Parts: sequence; C-alpha cells; structure tokens
Amino acid sequence: MGAGTLLALTLLNAAGVIRTRNFRRAKYESSELERERALKLATEPRLASLESRIHPHFLFNTLNSIFSLIHSDPAQAEAQLQRLCALLRFSLDASDRLRFDLDVAPELLDCEVSPQAVQTLVENSVMHEAHGDRGTGARGRR
Repeated sequence: MGAGTLLALTLLNAAGVIRTRNFRRAKYESSELERERALKLATEPRLASLESRIHPHFLFNTLNSIFSLIHSDPAQAEAQLQRLCALLRFSLDASDRLRFDLDVAPELLDCEVSPQAVQTLVENSVMHEAHGDRGTGARGRR
C-alpha cells in the first residue's frame, strides 16, 4: 500500500469520525429542543392556572385592607377604594383596547417565531396604547 493510499484512507476515516460526531451532536441538540418544547407545553397550563388564582387573591387582599380602614380612617379607605376602582377600570379598558389581528401569508403559517423576537414590538405597542398614542400603531400591516 502506497503512502498516498494510506493518507487517503486516513482522511476518509477522519471525515467519517467527524461526520458521526456531527450527526450525534445534531441528534442530541434536536432531542434537547424537543424536550424543551414539551416542557414549555406542560408548563403553560400550570402558569395560566396560577395566574387565575393570583388575581382573585390580589383582589381579596386589597378589599380586606380597605375594609380594615373603614372605621379607623374612612377617608383613606375611600381613597384606596377609588384607586382600586381606577385600576380595575383600566384593566377592563386595556383588555378591550389591546386586541390584535394576525395577517399572515399562508406560506409562513408553519414558521415558528421566538417570543423574544416580537417582545419589543409588543411592549412598544402596549406602552403607546397606554399613553394614548392612538393611530401610530401598525395594526393590519404584515
């Protein structure tokens, strides 16, 4: 066997080892990604359930705090009740104002988009809506 043949076989073997290592790495990364997606899917309902319990808990505590002020400091109780009413009104109004429509080209429907990729866009939209900057949004645009 000549030196050129031995070198060619060594290079082919090294290429095979590299290819195998890359295949195993890609397979591992793919399984990790699938595991993270499954974990996210399992976590989302628990988070929604927790949120539904936190809001009533917040309201209950706030009303109890206001109730405790009724006899000792009626003016403060009234002020706190007005603040609570304003907060609830804002949250109801905000839920009516913060609606959106998605206009997605059919060929893009299967594309996944990371939430972080649109986070700044959503935050800016909410901030401008909260400050009353209506008519400046990109509603209805692609």
